Amino acid sequence: MNAPYRQSPSLLEALERHLGPMGFVTVAPDDNLRELGVAQMYRRKNWNTNRGVAVARLGSGSLPAYVEVLRNEVGRGLGSSWWNQLGLQLVIEMGGPPASRGELAPLVAKVNTQGVLIQSVSTYERTTGAFSHERTWGQVITGRFQDGICAALEEVRLAQA
Repeated sequence: MNAPYRQSPSLLEALERHLGPMGFVTVAPDDNLRELGVAQMYRRKNWNTNRGVAVARLGSGSLPAYVEVLRNEVGRGLGSSWWNQLGLQLVIEMGGPPASRGELAPLVAKVNTQGVLIQSVSTYERTTGAFSHERTWGQVITGRFQDGICAALEEVRLAQA
């Protein structure tokens, strides 16, 4: 049975439910990030990891260019340094169908050469809940966080089916 969209769980609520138990806290984006389309951020930082999740909406530009802007700006917003690099997971609402895994694969970091590493990119279409996801190496620590993101996306998709 189709759940009315307004009664479906919001992605932000689902992410909070799945990421909160893993130690992520909600971080409100500043005005600059909001102008870039960032709706919400989540952060988990402890003695051995610095991980972030940003939920954003792609405007009229290209996905690769937008991911690079988010890497730089969200990295500033959540904090990263050479000794405490940020592993960033991006969840991006598309204006149409989600990107293919082939389109997402080049967007995730293959090697650790940056202060902010894109460890996963998920794209989704809001009205249907359809989504795609691509992740990179580092699954021992970060894999469960990425699994939580996919579980939240799947929860929203199933509620809209």
